[in-house]
Amino acid sequence: MKKKCVIKTKTGFEVSYYEGQDIPIDFAIEHPPFNSRGGLYYQIAETDVAVQWTYGSYQGNKICFSFDGVRFKTINSPQINSICDYMNKFAYCTKEELEKLKIQAQSTAKSNLESELEELEEKKKVLQVEINKLIKIQSKKKELDNLLDQISLMR
Repeated sequence: MKKKCVIKTKTGFEVSYYEGQDIPIDFAIEHPPFNSRGGLYYQIAETDVAVQWTYGSYQGNKICFSFDGVRFKTINSPQINSICDYMNKFAYCTKEELEKLKIQAQSTAKSNLESELEELEEKKKVLQVEINKLIKIQSKKKELDNLLDQISLMR
């Protein structure tokens, strides 16, 4: 049975096929085995873009592109042809373009964190109101207990 893989040619990345253990010399990456530990990695030499392809029950089937340790593109359930397209695109990006992608990814992550923080602050306010109600109820209970004690002493 033929297996698909991505190879590096003089003109860029493209899909290739191989059988058995006859892996092409210019092999770059292929679909990882299910639940392979950490997935498969490839570093695009021209731009230092890291490519990680994972496939498993926990992480799912996805490929991630990162630059300077910042993930800027993730494709879920990727098709091998689209992987080639992205690898070709990122192989010929300038450092400035990659920096821009990195900054956009960081700001998106930051804005997501800010949204989560706002949600948590709102939940905190609601919980604080509930806590204050419980504290009031406890103090009223103590007052009632004291009043009941006084009534029982009067009898």
